[in-house]
Amino acid sequence: MSKRLFAFLALFAFAGLPGSAHSEGPGATVEIVKDQGRFKGQTTGGFKDGKAFFAKGVGAIAIKLPSGASCASVSGHLSGATSLVVRAREEGGHCQLSLDGLDEAGLDLAILVGQDTVQFAPKLQVLAEVASQPSAGDVVSNLGVSLAEALRCTPTISSRTTVYEKNRALFIVTPLGSVLAAPTKSIDEDDVIEVRVLADPHLLPFL
Repeated sequence: MSKRLFAFLALFAFAGLPGSAHSEGPGATVEIVKDQGRFKGQTTGGFKDGKAFFAKGVGAIAIKLPSGASCASVSGHLSGATSLVVRAREEGGHCQLSLDGLDEAGLDLAILVGQDTVQFAPKLQVLAEVASQPSAGDVVSNLGVSLAEALRCTPTISSRTTVYEKNRALFIVTPLGSVLAAPTKSIDEDDVIEVRVLADPHLLPFL
């Protein structure tokens, strides 16, 4: 089993957190042009082979429109196990198609400008991220060991590791949540908390 370690870094600040939930920024981008009276589109980010993955219920597609086209005329038509029509809206000066209602994996997406369907090749699909997660069998394939055995690999932390300095508190944990290092002093609302998860790099898709 590989003994390499990776550090998954997450930063949290107690101060200034908003009181309500909000949507994430665009997870994908497309550009629409008008050619000989027909709308054609191309993906410019976040898509691969026409597919884009989003966390369930969170995300948006940013749309660059041709001159003269209005964001208010743009809509997204999702079809699959269920059907959903989403109207685009201006967000921060950009046209965005919200996917906050996405709760099904593998939905086909058609983007319309007015009554005209934008032509994409290949056709677009949006999928919930859970559909792309590997199985425990993938870990066996990558490591040659079971998932349980991969999780048994516990790193050793140097006693010289600094866990608190200048209002920054560091917690080092394993993938199963065991704390390897943590500050001994009290933490208050002015501190920034940094959490590092140490594990075999092949476990990253599971974290």
